Amino acid sequence: MLRKVQMVFLIAALAAVMVFGRALSSEAGVVKLLDIEEASWAEQEITEMGSLEILQGYPDGKFMPYQSVTRLEAVAMLIRIVGLDGQARALENANVDYKIPSNLPWGRGYLIMAVQQGMLDKNYLNELEPTGAATRAQVAALVCLALDLGLTTTDSSLVFADAAQIPSGYQGYVATLVDKKLMQGLPGNVFEPNSVINRAQMAVLLSNLLNGNFANPYPTRLTSGTISNIEPISGLIALQGGTSKFLSAECQYYLDGIKVASADIKIGDAVKLVSDDNGQVIFVRAVKSKQVQQVYIYVSGEIRSLENNEITLKNVNGYRSIYTLDDAVKVVIDGSSKKLTDLDEEDQVRLKLDSRNYVLSIEVLDSSESDLEGEIYNLDTSGTYGITIRNDDGEKYTYKVVDDVDVYDGNSDLDFDELETGDEVMLELDSDGWVDEIELLDSSDSELEGKIYNLDTSGTYGITIRNDDGEKYTYKVVDDVDVYDGNSDLDFDELETGDEVRLELDDDGWADEIEFLDSDQSTEEGIISGLKNGSSPRLWLTNSDDDEERYDISDDIECTRDGDSIDLEDIVIGSEAEIEIEDDEVVTIEIIDDEDITIEGEIVDVRVSSERIKIEQDSGNQFTYYLKSGASLKDSDGDSIDLEDVEEGWDVELRLSSGKIYRLTEQ
Repeated sequence: MLRKVQMVFLIAALAAVMVFGRALSSEAGVVKLLDIEEASWAEQEITEMGSLEILQGYPDGKFMPYQSVTRLEAVAMLIRIVGLDGQARALENANVDYKIPSNLPWGRGYLIMAVQQGMLDKNYLNELEPTGAATRAQVAALVCLALDLGLTTTDSSLVFADAAQIPSGYQGYVATLVDKKLMQGLPGNVFEPNSVINRAQMAVLLSNLLNGNFANPYPTRLTSGTISNIEPISGLIALQGGTSKFLSAECQYYLDGIKVASADIKIGDAVKLVSDDNGQVIFVRAVKSKQVQQVYIYVSGEIRSLENNEITLKNVNGYRSIYTLDDAVKVVIDGSSKKLTDLDEEDQVRLKLDSRNYVLSIEVLDSSESDLEGEIYNLDTSGTYGITIRNDDGEKYTYKVVDDVDVYDGNSDLDFDELETGDEVMLELDSDGWVDEIELLDSSDSELEGKIYNLDTSGTYGITIRNDDGEKYTYKVVDDVDVYDGNSDLDFDELETGDEVRLELDDDGWADEIEFLDSDQSTEEGIISGLKNGSSPRLWLTNSDDDEERYDISDDIECTRDGDSIDLEDIVIGSEAEIEIEDDEVVTIEIIDDEDITIEGEIVDVRVSSERIKIEQDSGNQFTYYLKSGASLKDSDGDSIDLEDVEEGWDVELRLSSGKIYRLTEQ
């Protein structure tokens, strides 16, 4: 009875988000589609499903990855992924004792097979409306029923902010797929059960079923193993255990999700091969050998916010970066496992990131460890280098040191064996936690001069200066630091980034005297909150204290992004930037981040087929953005909408992730 009740929900609501693609009917062979690079995040999965004839493109050679999937397409794809495609086709003209939806464009046999497999209830089949779009919740139900995955009876997995929007008849299905990691939430910790899924998303879900060993439609065409030999020129690939296959001349290769040349596939890589009807390999999905497969990135900084499944860090240079949390993220405080709710803003932490740039773990550091600054307690200069430092609290930390470690004293380079116990140093670590840079700190009467790059005026004071060579130096500052400008005394919090200063350090290497130097140049960092082009260009910059300043822009302005020159017309209002001011005019603008930010503008064009929109900002500059997979779209009432509901002339707020829209809100 439960399945029948749930099928009522399925057929009545089957209409909004999914993760499948369209039907195939071609002969097995190499699939080459013209537009799948538009969905590069799913290119491997689209090609894989095409090679298996689960999905295919249109007659013009396009795949149209962002087009929604119909309910009939969803059913057909699941019939194929469980290996019943031939049987379904054979039922196309079968007589049945229940009603089939009229005016079907194709696929009658798939619906009959779906009834036989328990995916659809024959008593409600005529209400299916097969050409309508399918929702994420509906797809979750179809997958569970097609593969007989069972039903999760608790909602412990449904921790999404919009879990209440999942129809009651679908909650168990959604929980099952989330538990099995076949489907996951979207940015902002939402599931969006009633949003439409496109063809690229469907390809990813089908690939998850295949590679998670939940389905195997063509056992004779699928081979897995570890490469023992590969010779693309002679067309041979051999796997450990004795299996050998011939490679098609048009075989397509993917390594760790990226399309590569055959030469990039190496002995020791784990592979899954797809063969055509003649037994030749037409698709290779490879993962680097385990010796080099797991590569992690470590970043450190201060927590500025923790919300919507994202963490924002501010690093020692004042830059802010946003990272997405993995569903199974771990939190470690004082060596013990904790919860996300135990973290506080301003905690100094180290994040462990995977290849997706998702946060796998968050480790809270105490101030001494996060600074990696102290007195050398012990040195090991034989075999593998090692260093032990002792901080001001007497705590000791030991690190391994890379062979080619950079050691410098001001502008002078040193050798590792020139260091001595008792030297005050600051360490920097590489992604594996080994020391790859050591800065020797002068002990007493040294003077350092440069522009203030960053200030920390909360808790223990800190200051970072940048000299004329662009080198940065960070120092702790004593509470009663002397700050003066000529004969005038200043407070530490009266200093500003961009000020030219000279520091003096005490015996512990802390800044105890700061002299303000006259300069007609300064540097500011913040969010570009306004921009005016034309004959008298101007820029508005909002700093970290939410103070907004207006600046005139020099006629000789130099603008850069990632080291490349850009024009004022390329600058997005809302970008993080660093500007240099000279004689009260902005002379340089360096864009630090314009891909993981929040921006506003008026929609001037909407392209539903390619899932992209163009906006115009107050500056008159226009920018085009694609929607990220599973993007959240809401109207001015806060209701979820589809892209076809978005209209030109709307004022919108866009939240970007890696340069794509993952949240659109009408203002």
